[in-house]
Amino acid sequence: MAHETTVILPALRAVIDTALEIGRRLTDGGKTIDDHQVHAERLAYAATKVRAAEALAAYAAARSRVAGPHPLRIDASSH
Repeated sequence: MAHETTVILPALRAVIDTALEIGRRLTDGGKTIDDHQVHAERLAYAATKVRAAEALAAYAAARSRVAGPHPLRIDASSH
């Protein structure tokens, strides 16, 4: 999954950044956010999920550099 993560996370970041920019324009920089509350909350939740995924991937990469891969990890390419 390590290789997929390097593709998926930047793609997710690009999508959420674009969606947030559109949200900023739609709400006039947040001035009319109350008129779009449901969408604003969904965007915020999605942005939080992406940030959490990025943090988890960074943690896993750092842990792998220090301790090596997890001993129970199954390498799918060997099957």
